[in-house]
Amino acid sequence: MNRIWWKILGTLCVIPGIYLLTRMFDILLILPPEMRLGFLLFASAIIVICFLSAILCFFPRSQSITLRILGAYGVAAGMLIIFEGFCTHDYSNIGIMLLYWLSGSIHLLWTGKMTDD
Repeated sequence: MNRIWWKILGTLCVIPGIYLLTRMFDILLILPPEMRLGFLLFASAIIVICFLSAILCFFPRSQSITLRILGAYGVAAGMLIIFEGFCTHDYSNIGIMLLYWLSGSIHLLWTGKMTDD
């Protein structure tokens, strides 16, 4: 990938982290007290992953690590969507998840490259 695309990808990784950081405290006020710690830990982990991915995008030697992180995130999201589909008996997204999203995420996680060259 071109270096400009890596900078764009890094910038796009920062935006959800900043958004979640600004909205996190509003969401904490709405949640019941027993759910606040779990949400705080989960949101903090997502923010760290976003900023770590953004930092890694700007250094050329760490781009395979960045792609593997994005692949792991995609695999985790895919498994969560499949699990949620079985729990709610809504199977409309499972086909797209298995054929498109999960296969690409596994490829990124396994190879750390966008192409097969």
